[in-house]
Amino acid sequence: MKPSEFKQGKSPKELGKKITAISIDLTEDCSLRCTYCFCDQSPSGQVSKSKNVLSLQAGKEIIDWALSDDVSDKELHIEWWGGEPFIQFELMKELTIYAKQKANELGKQISFGGTTNIVSLTEEKVQWIIDETKGFLLSCDGRGERNKERIFPDGSNSWSALEMKLEMVKEVYSKNNKPLPSIRMTASSSTVEGMADDMIYFHEQGWSHVFSSENYDCTWTPEQFKQFEVECRKLSDYRFDCLKDNKKFMASKFFDDMAMHVIEPRKMKEDEPAWSCGAGKGYMGISVEGAIYACHRNNKHNTLDKEWHDKDRCLGSIYEGITNLELYDKINKTLIPDKCKGCPVETSCLGGCIAVCKDLTNDEFGSVDNICKTKMIMYNVVLNEINQVMKLGKFQDYLKLVNTRKNRNKDHKPVSCACHSTTYTNSVKIFAEVGKDKDDVTNLLIYVSKIIDQELAKKIKNNIPHCLCNTQQYNDNNLHKQFNISEVQKKDIINTFASMFGGETNG
Repeated sequence: MKPSEFKQGKSPKELGKKITAISIDLTEDCSLRCTYCFCDQSPSGQVSKSKNVLSLQAGKEIIDWALSDDVSDKELHIEWWGGEPFIQFELMKELTIYAKQKANELGKQISFGGTTNIVSLTEEKVQWIIDETKGFLLSCDGRGERNKERIFPDGSNSWSALEMKLEMVKEVYSKNNKPLPSIRMTASSSTVEGMADDMIYFHEQGWSHVFSSENYDCTWTPEQFKQFEVECRKLSDYRFDCLKDNKKFMASKFFDDMAMHVIEPRKMKEDEPAWSCGAGKGYMGISVEGAIYACHRNNKHNTLDKEWHDKDRCLGSIYEGITNLELYDKINKTLIPDKCKGCPVETSCLGGCIAVCKDLTNDEFGSVDNICKTKMIMYNVVLNEINQVMKLGKFQDYLKLVNTRKNRNKDHKPVSCACHSTTYTNSVKIFAEVGKDKDDVTNLLIYVSKIIDQELAKKIKNNIPHCLCNTQQYNDNNLHKQFNISEVQKKDIINTFASMFGGETNG
């Protein structure tokens, strides 16, 4: 049966949302047995690996399906996944060649990437990554004991092997005059201590981007949450010092994403569905059998006793289309959960990862306390980071470094637009009283008013236009009228900005 011959399901096109990216499982086997592996963790806590492998024919059928006009548009990104994808290196190479040829025939753009545990890499494989893909994420939790959950089948820590492999990767990238790839770490409650030191170490070793994702599935004690905050603050202090001393800034995805949320919160419509990521929307994960999941994390390898159509997380199959329309609609149409409304990180977190929520609550939009606590810790740390950056007078430099949104949100302009310039001091007279040019005053006013008056912050956020260039309507009198800013509040705002930027007030 050809993938386009849907028996009973619907295509992404019929459902009104084509995909732009997929992950494809090449194998369910792996050279490691990470204790927190989300693919294979069984109820007993044991990690086991199946030997299921994607066949060449099934791989080609998945690619045919993904590149069809019923599924994708003009561009498609494929993430090679597993298990460990480099266990099936020859298959991955052959399917990459096939996908490029197929995309060329159809006049579509295609790109590739993935994630690897590093221990399976060789010089040949690293060169292939450089030549054929946009890059692979390298998974490593840290040095020594911090890597204790990434173990070999015999239970031994993989760090010694990783350390040698990382040196080899650096040599190959250096020979090609290419920037080093990104390192992704997982921080569990038992390994969170030392997180910042290891991230800083990898950054100073030259790795282009180092970030850590929390393991929410384990138990976190109040002391461990406090340690997480200590690590976040240490990392934030280091980032600030890099900016202050004009050293290479340490980019870190979740810090940068949170910074952009603080600077420019996403504007959500009343009926807009929660959209914490693209899972089940613009991105889907495909298993070795061709089953469709909202993402790779929802594809559990330890449910081998069930057919794909009997798995509650499965959306359908490339051979029959999206058949679980109830789950598809739930993922694509659920609004922001009531539990999240009013939370400072509401439009950033949007309830958290749907796979984690499903793991821990049996509901894609259930409430997970570990997510809420870690997000709020990071939010408060980043608030302080931005405050310190503004005092330093390097807000625009910081903005360019953390603004990774680009064209991600099409309903508003990115904050780094060219209009954020000294014209603002003419547009908003209240800031001219500080005596210094102010960039991006709309967002800074929102930020400062959060400190002074939450209700005032909401009024400004909801009413002030995103771009104030070429208009004189928002002088201090109009601000008084529209937002009911009292003279006391006005002076508080002015004095706050004066202290941040070292300016003098006029009264």
